[in-house]
Amino acid sequence: MSTSTALENLTKKARAAGLDGLSAAELDYLIAAIASHIERQQIPRINPDRRYRVEELEPYGFKKGQFYKAHRHLICKDGRMSFVPGAAVLELVHKAPKLDPAAEPVEGKMVAPKRGRGRPRKTPPVENGLFVNSIHDRSSDVTGTVQSSA
Repeated sequence: MSTSTALENLTKKARAAGLDGLSAAELDYLIAAIASHIERQQIPRINPDRRYRVEELEPYGFKKGQFYKAHRHLICKDGRMSFVPGAAVLELVHKAPKLDPAAEPVEGKMVAPKRGRGRPRKTPPVENGLFVNSIHDRSSDVTGTVQSSA
């Protein structure tokens, strides 16, 4: 996209946001300031024909440990210099899993209980939401009297 087209789009968005009350000079100054800020933050594209040192790939989001652990097979050596071919980096980017758009939470979804920390504690057995007395038979009622089954 050319710079003039980007500025025109930015001008339209600024007017739609209610900034059309500004004078033309103020609006142009605001747009130029935003455009210069955006241009400074742009990262150059990965050139597939270039050799990149691992440290040079940090602006793209790749860390040194990530390459030496998970992507060691991509690192090539030329004498004492280690590098990663740009084509391999592009292939790695294209094969990366895509993030799903933010999904709405599902109602009634079962969530695992929080895992307790420390030593697990002994808990008495529970039946129908009530603690069962371990002295009596499981066929006993809540009061502890044994029901005869004859």
